[in-house]
Amino acid sequence: AMPFVMPAEAASEEIITSLETDSLETEVQGDWMNESPKLDHVTDEAGVLSEEEWQLLENQAIMIEEEHDFGIYIVLVNNYTDYTYGTVQDAAETIYRKYSLGLGAEKDGVMLLLSMNDRDFSLITHGTHGNYTFNDEGRQYLTDYFLDDFAENDWYAGLADYIFWSGLYLSQASNGEPYSASNVPM
Repeated sequence: AMPFVMPAEAASEEIITSLETDSLETEVQGDWMNESPKLDHVTDEAGVLSEEEWQLLENQAIMIEEEHDFGIYIVLVNNYTDYTYGTVQDAAETIYRKYSLGLGAEKDGVMLLLSMNDRDFSLITHGTHGNYTFNDEGRQYLTDYFLDDFAENDWYAGLADYIFWSGLYLSQASNGEPYSASNVPM
């Protein structure tokens, strides 16, 4: 196994290892767009992953982030309603902002939120590059790649697929041909 190396820019920033469930619904404080991310790439509040699985996914996400200057995140929670009064997508948006996820001036990134109690999920993107890379049609295909693993309760395989395909999506978009209905990922 590779030794874990903190990205240089994150070394000085506080990394939060558990999510706050209170006050998430209140207005996000401060100028979150100018702050460094405050979560690891993989946050497992639900205790689904082994330490080794977490490390492998975290390292995989960091490698892709460094190659593409683009944030890739996974957040696993027991129940998304602990973080919002709204939908699972509202919870994902709230967590993304609260913890200042994403990179660059537009906080470019993609985040998969899994809520284990109700087996619900949300896949959100942020920033111009994020929305270009992960357009609506492309996100639908990406979802198919990890949901089949989740259906069999193989959480690690599904999350590894999500990170792997996110890297391919970023490569594809950098070639000027993001995945879509007319350019289906195979």
